[in-house]
Amino acid sequence: MSVSQRSSNGCWTCRTRKKKCDEARPSCTPCKSLSLLCHGYGPKPEWLDGDKREREMVAKIQHVVKQETSRKKRLRTQKKQNHGSSSNLGPASIEKTLTESDLNHISHSQTKDSTIQLINRDDLSTKLPNERLPDNGQPNLSSKRIIDEEGECLLMYYLDYVFPLQFRFYRPLPSTGGRGWLLSILLRTKPLYYAAITLSDYHRQSSLCQRDPKIKCTLDDLLNRHVQAIKELRLFLKGFGPSSLPKTLPELIEIIACMTLLVSLEHFRGDTDNWEVHLHAATSLIPVLQTEEMANAHSHLSPTYRLALYFFGGVIAWYDILSCATTGAKPFGGMHCSGPCRGYIDLDTLMGCENWAMHTIQDIARLSEEKQNPQNHDKISTHQLAIRGAELELRLEEGLKKNATEELESSDVRNITLIFASSALVYLHVVLSGANPQLPKIQVAVYRTIKAFQSLPDPALMRDLVWPFCIAGCMANTGQEDFFREIEPMTTSPLLRFGISCKALEVVEECWRLRKYSTPKSGFINWNTAMESLGLKILLV
Repeated sequence: MSVSQRSSNGCWTCRTRKKKCDEARPSCTPCKSLSLLCHGYGPKPEWLDGDKREREMVAKIQHVVKQETSRKKRLRTQKKQNHGSSSNLGPASIEKTLTESDLNHISHSQTKDSTIQLINRDDLSTKLPNERLPDNGQPNLSSKRIIDEEGECLLMYYLDYVFPLQFRFYRPLPSTGGRGWLLSILLRTKPLYYAAITLSDYHRQSSLCQRDPKIKCTLDDLLNRHVQAIKELRLFLKGFGPSSLPKTLPELIEIIACMTLLVSLEHFRGDTDNWEVHLHAATSLIPVLQTEEMANAHSHLSPTYRLALYFFGGVIAWYDILSCATTGAKPFGGMHCSGPCRGYIDLDTLMGCENWAMHTIQDIARLSEEKQNPQNHDKISTHQLAIRGAELELRLEEGLKKNATEELESSDVRNITLIFASSALVYLHVVLSGANPQLPKIQVAVYRTIKAFQSLPDPALMRDLVWPFCIAGCMANTGQEDFFREIEPMTTSPLLRFGISCKALEVVEECWRLRKYSTPKSGFINWNTAMESLGLKILLV
């Protein structure tokens, strides 16, 4: 039937049928969306004369509809283009740093299928599902959960208990949003999320077993969740394309964050091998962050990713320095924890030791690697070694002098820096003169470290002093051994025992044992010798 023959049950303008519901609105929604003059469902308009005026109105309506349709099509196209360009933020490409052998080693435990239900990456978004609001404008309270209930509990357990245990000194200001950035990136990055909840599960189960001896400790049952974290990392890397490399700076930050948390996961579950693979992968990516290309992309980072970059960059520097100082590997050296890296956070806000002491330990580790490297035997003379050693010793002594007089905001930072710097002197003299506890300079340095330990006001801080404990303890003479045995319970209390740090005393005791039965031909015994004897390679953090 023609327009003029329609009853008042339909809109005179766009011919949309009126709802039969009594609460139907008097105006027509399609007319509003098409920017038409709505004549509603009332009396017949005058222009519906079945002749010229009606034909003109119909032509006008068709023209308006055509224009509105074209406009909406252009908006949809523009929106797609904008979305595509935003995903290419940052450098066009990043040089390959993760070798295939590294990635294969990382995924070594994928032989078992996980029983944990997979969570889609989109479901880990911090945004709620895009559902239409009811007419009252209030959200639908029956919306689906973004993650499952168990995941929510484990994630909060990580933020409340595990993260503060890992990074006791990290206290972000409320003005910067606190730890909100951490929650945001955990929910954005699937393998990072899985690594965090796996850490939570390990810590929770371990704590239960330690509190109640009657509980059967079944940490091995958590293998499936651990395997899932590794598997998600592989899928995450695979999602970047054939090269398995991130294309943008935010993606690179996510990869570094994943590697960092996986190092912690391997460390906390007592692993003595795989942590090194993850750390090597992360350190190989850090220097890329300092390129001019990345500097340009840095200015476009959101606050979440900027804080994540500073934080995880600092953690990797901390882990790398101390791992090289115990394993003899060469520090990657491309990382300075402040200024030059555009704001990487100071290490005292992460692990309690000021930057100057950690930088000096890094330089000692570099000197040690150069001395041990056969390729450098003809390049470094004994005289040059002595000069560089004297410079490092002077730097430590001046730092210790300043530490004694400087007023710091935290007395804990002063005490921890004092202990690290004192044990760094032990480390330096071992590098320069050999691991001989009878050398006067080593004896003095060990004594100063023991005095620094004795001035520690809170025994719980021993959790953050595993490296100084091991370095000084291994070089203690017979009369000093009891001191390190007596403070051993501090490192094995329920809160502090979680992880591999409780093995530090094993290394120290093994060093003493080997030295007792060694012969002049066997040479001097140090922490590396003890770890090799035990079949361990420990990250002392």
